[in-house]
Order: sequence, then C-alpha cells, then structure tokens
Amino acid sequence: MNEKRVLDDAAMKQVSGGSYEKDGYRYYEVFGVDENLCTACELCGTVCPADCISFTPYAKIDLNYCVYCGCCEGECPVCAIGWKTFSEKIGE
Repeated sequence: MNEKRVLDDAAMKQVSGGSYEKDGYRYYEVFGVDENLCTACELCGTVCPADCISFTPYAKIDLNYCVYCGCCEGECPVCAIGWKTFSEKIGE
C-alpha cells in the first residue's frame, strides 16, 4: 500500500528504489523496515533465505545481500517491512 508522506518524516532507513518526478512532486520508492512499527520479534530473520536481516534493536535489512523475495514482508505480523512510496513537493 502506498503512503503519501514527505520523505523526511519517514522512519524508513534504507532507500533502494529509484525516484521520479510527476506533477510537481518527487516520488521515492523505498524498501526497508519502519522502526516505528517493528517489534523486533525476529520472525523476519527466521525466514530470510539471504540471511541479511540483523536486529539493532529493530530489524535492519542489508540491501547489499537482499534478494527481494518478500519472505520477510510476508512473515512480519505488524507489516513493518515492505515497499512504500513517499513524495515531496519539488521546490519546497
């Protein structure tokens, strides 16, 4: 599900997707862990085939090794992991 928030307000810590501009806004595709939602239950780490998730103190995905399989996203009971779209008005 896409969220429309200013990127500076995002709790997402890793940007891996691209960005694009449309109708006076810049949009960012972001994959990572929302630290405000993560409960550090470590379920995502148990299903990750790339073993690229650490907990310091919340889940953190090392995107250098992530294979984007979605296992962690599907396992997260609070939906703290996934792709989100953030936007900011250009020129502000």
